[in-house]
Amino acid sequence: MKIDPTHYSLNKIKTIITELPPREQQIVALAYATGSRVSELIQITPEDITQDNNYMYISCRVLKKRKYTDKNKKRIALIRLDETYLIIPIKQLVKETHANKPLINLHRTTVFRLLKTSTGINPHSFRAIRATHLSTVHKFTAHQLKAFFGWSSVAPSDFYVSLNVEDIKYWGDCFMIEFVLLAVKTGNFGMDILFPAVAGAVVLAMIANSFLHKWGYGLWWILDIHINIIV
Repeated sequence: MKIDPTHYSLNKIKTIITELPPREQQIVALAYATGSRVSELIQITPEDITQDNNYMYISCRVLKKRKYTDKNKKRIALIRLDETYLIIPIKQLVKETHANKPLINLHRTTVFRLLKTSTGINPHSFRAIRATHLSTVHKFTAHQLKAFFGWSSVAPSDFYVSLNVEDIKYWGDCFMIEFVLLAVKTGNFGMDILFPAVAGAVVLAMIANSFLHKWGYGLWWILDIHINIIV
């Protein structure tokens, strides 16, 4: 079942992490704090982590399947020191790891499975959850998000900064309800009403796909909109 990651508030993420056993807590904290892909997560070593009086800095490799991606490209994920639910388990993980060894010395598929089974969240969604919280809670700007995630442009950042899930659902509800009301008013439930409604639903799915990188979430929104109308 697909889960809308924006349903995970910051407090809910805190609760999930703090209630996990120590080992799972460390791995989930690192995954969420850095917003890393699993392939990037298992590359992080103790030497990649530094801190000053305000932040912990984690140097992360940017690994994508695209051929034109620079394999040596890195980004810096910064975690505020008052985010103790992240800082404490990450520091403990560093303490337990040899300097030249990965913090998570497990196979990629094992880490993916561990993240999913321990939290109920698809590991791919941690990036979207972290980006949402950085934008809405920590008030990151578009350029700060771009630097944090190593994006090549500010386009993804602008989306998180200027548009959230409630905006999409609100306009989606308005869009679909307008067509339903028009059909009821005119008594016309033909293709001239149905086609624009379906086309609009596809557009909403594309918007959701851009926002959360998963068609499943877009389809979830469409279903949710129709349920709202029926109820």
